[in-house]
Amino acid sequence: MRDTMLDTGIEGINQEMVERWQDLWDRFVLELAYDVKSLSKKLESDGYSLIEASPYE
Repeated sequence: MRDTMLDTGIEGINQEMVERWQDLWDRFVLELAYDVKSLSKKLESDGYSLIEASPYE
């Protein structure tokens, strides 16, 4: 059976490494999505606080 990674420049990459990197990537994406939502809510809240504190309501 021919190694599918031959002649790609990534011959040292194995399935275990790919799975590990995929797990890391998936976790990164989930945490990033959480951070974006959390930051968005905070910015919205801060924005409303600034508007409410403004003398020009």
